[in-house]
Amino acid sequence: MPNILIEIEGVPRPVRELSWAYRLPCGCIQGCMLPDVFEEEAAWHQWFEEIGRKRERSREINKQRATGYTLTLEVRKAITAEIVGPPCPHKEDR
Repeated sequence: MPNILIEIEGVPRPVRELSWAYRLPCGCIQGCMLPDVFEEEAAWHQWFEEIGRKRERSREINKQRATGYTLTLEVRKAITAEIVGPPCPHKEDR
């Protein structure tokens, strides 16, 4: 992969160091995926690709966003450290 840089929190980062983090409304990570796409909207559609019809997928994406779920491009090491840490302490809140 070419050395493409994307600015994350003001710091240029190589794409190979990044992943998309899917976060619960409380801010804890629910999952992650490698970045095949670099625009948030495209990443949402990739995250929910198992929902075959685009209209249904868009409806689910809008529902997720409205309830506070986020999908953000972040540094993979930080995501990994959070995932292998303690489980979400807010699960009872959902």
